[in-house]
Amino acid sequence: LTFSGNTYRAVVYDMAMSMIYHGFNKIIFVTHHGSNSKVVDEVLRRLRYETGCFVCWYKTPTERAYSLVGDIFEGPPEETPGWHA
Repeated sequence: LTFSGNTYRAVVYDMAMSMIYHGFNKIIFVTHHGSNSKVVDEVLRRLRYETGCFVCWYKTPTERAYSLVGDIFEGPPEETPGWHA
């Protein structure tokens, strides 16, 4: 699936607001695609300002960083669930 930036912003915002409404006060979004980081960062800053909730994002390591984190994975990227979207 491909979303426009505006759609992705709305989805992330609505997901977070729903979680906040249901009592969550700490939310971490995980992304693997670098181009999503700018959009997510913008939305999370807005959420923090509007709600006071702790929100952040974590970017998973890329294949280039595999040499640094490879020992914590059980197999190579193509065999490791969650390694790639």
